[in-house]
Amino acid sequence: EFRRVLFRSVARYLTALGRAPGGAAQTAYKDQSRISAWALDGVALCTREGILQGANGAFLPKGKLTRAQTAAIVYRLSEME
Repeated sequence: EFRRVLFRSVARYLTALGRAPGGAAQTAYKDQSRISAWALDGVALCTREGILQGANGAFLPKGKLTRAQTAAIVYRLSEME
């Protein structure tokens, strides 16, 4: 659950920076059907902006974030302009 909430929150931050969700919420993740409808736009935006890259083609919506994954997300956000 935290994983989906995090990316929805990151998507709100990206939207505040002027990056619009735009278009249908599509991702290339093989487990896209397991992503909750309320989180799909945020996951799609984070993927499009390069914040989220998935793991072996999957999003793993119920998976846990590791410290390394969290650090990578924070780093990618800090590099955005």
